Amino acid sequence: MTGSFEKSKNALKFFSISFTELACDNMMIERSIVFILPSIKSYEIMDDSILVLKDDNGHILMELTK
Repeated sequence: MTGSFEKSKNALKFFSISFTELACDNMMIERSIVFILPSIKSYEIMDDSILVLKDDNGHILMELTK
């Protein structure tokens, strides 16, 4: 997977996302992430270990834990 992003304060924008289907046997997770990335508009870091990615309405789209 490859692409670019812009960040300012708590705003976050992903663009030019692309991926290859040759990389993994099961592409379900990668396809889900590629589908969600364009909808991400903001982020929040909780307890210094959880990255919360949200849409423009503040709905949580993904949580990533260290």
